[in-house]
Amino acid sequence: IQVNIYPNPAAGFFVVALAGTKSFNIVVTNIAGSNIYERNNIIGETKINTQDFSKGIYYLKAYSGNTIFRKKIIII
Repeated sequence: IQVNIYPNPAAGFFVVALAGTKSFNIVVTNIAGSNIYERNNIIGETKINTQDFSKGIYYLKAYSGNTIFRKKIIII
């Protein structure tokens, strides 16, 4: 399984693509650990609009079954 997140840093949007799995879920949290975005049963890739996100550092968790990926996202 391979995860691609681009662009990073992001302004306006970023894309999460997961190859090697049928579907996946994502959760984006702020630095305080609060969930600010969640989406389930994504197939292939998804574009996340960040227009309503404040500038700063966020953490993305992408998971499918028992496989979990974590990545820092910077919103500019």
